[in-house]
Amino acid sequence: MIKLFIRFYIGITLAVIAALTAGAIVLESQYQQTLAQDHQMYSRAVNDIVSSTLKQYPVEQWQTQLNILQQKYPYQLTFTALSRLTPNQREQLQNRGLAIDITTNMLSDHVTLYYPVTGTDQALRYIAKDATNPEYNWLFVASMLLLMLMLAIAVYWLARPVSRHINQLVNVSQQIGKGQLQARADTRAPAPLNELAATMNQMSGQIARLLKQQEVMTGAVAHELRAPLANLRFALDMTHSLKDIKALQSHLTEMDQDIDDMGQLIDELLTYARLSNAPLPGAGEKIALPPLLKALVDKRNKLLPGINIELVDNDPVSQACQLYGLKNEISRAIINVLTNAQRYAQKHIRVILALDGPWCSITIDDDGKGISPKDRQDIFIPFKRLEGGKEQQTQITGKGYGLGLAIVERIMLNHKGNVRVEQSPLGGARFVLNFPCQEQTDN
Repeated sequence: MIKLFIRFYIGITLAVIAALTAGAIVLESQYQQTLAQDHQMYSRAVNDIVSSTLKQYPVEQWQTQLNILQQKYPYQLTFTALSRLTPNQREQLQNRGLAIDITTNMLSDHVTLYYPVTGTDQALRYIAKDATNPEYNWLFVASMLLLMLMLAIAVYWLARPVSRHINQLVNVSQQIGKGQLQARADTRAPAPLNELAATMNQMSGQIARLLKQQEVMTGAVAHELRAPLANLRFALDMTHSLKDIKALQSHLTEMDQDIDDMGQLIDELLTYARLSNAPLPGAGEKIALPPLLKALVDKRNKLLPGINIELVDNDPVSQACQLYGLKNEISRAIINVLTNAQRYAQKHIRVILALDGPWCSITIDDDGKGISPKDRQDIFIPFKRLEGGKEQQTQITGKGYGLGLAIVERIMLNHKGNVRVEQSPLGGARFVLNFPCQEQTDN
């Protein structure tokens, strides 16, 4: 806190001093001109009185008379030889009948005037005793001290909450570094510290989620690979004792299926790992959602005619749904959700395309059993599969590994969109995919 206060205070003080100095430089010329005019008018009147008074006395008494006269006027009066004046001063005397020198600083001003003494080689020098009101000196010093005090109070008032929030961010970052990922920073800090706190909280939550996913994936990968490997080992051992060609071919077919399952699992893992990195900036293309969605729905209807997928896209506004991204990944996300709906649906699936503000929204409803609220976030965890659906996964749409919805969420995040699960009006689950909409160029 002390170091931050000192740095702020010194910085603001230097800025104020620089501003005052710049202002003084700009105003100094005008100030000197006004000061010269004032003293020139007043000193001419004094010089006329002094000159007329000196003419009444012999030269030997002039100095005595000057000593008497200067008591009446705010000038110190002395004689000086013209030869001791500078060339510029002598030129002013010759042209204007008056020479004037002014020196200004923060606390006082020094004004000296010269008038020629007629008939002599002398000049009468007028030195202003107090060109500036002396009361202004202490007032100026007091004002500067008050200004410095006010600056100190203002800087302390501004620096204290900043220092407190910075210390809090440091403490939270240290806790996160020690593995305490539940630590959260206070987002009520002034900008841009509030943005930093929000980013830190988001980072901490993401790290915690990635660690949880890594833990689940580590155990799940081992489990998913162990089963086909064990089947392969068993089938391979059986082939050594089989002499029947048909039985051998049956075992080889089962081995092929286990190898296909392992290959599918590896493909899913590689896809998820690749999607963990956001797409490169500029990668992608403009995609019109209505024709893409219709093609994907028609394809899924042909693959599984027992369950009807109804596409609702009669809204003219939804026909303007365009987005920017990777077409194959967006298609993969939609297909994965449709496949998931087909696994759990009884007879009917409804797909709705809508334009909702800045979002192109795809809603997929099914008439299955639905997903309980407590499981709606867990289904996006890799290898997370709900109980009761595993048999359907095998009999209807092939074996699933619990990576499909995790891939959907990753694709949505990479395209700055989101996916959520709700209760469907059809009785099952509703998946809502929101993509940031890019309007058509002619609009």
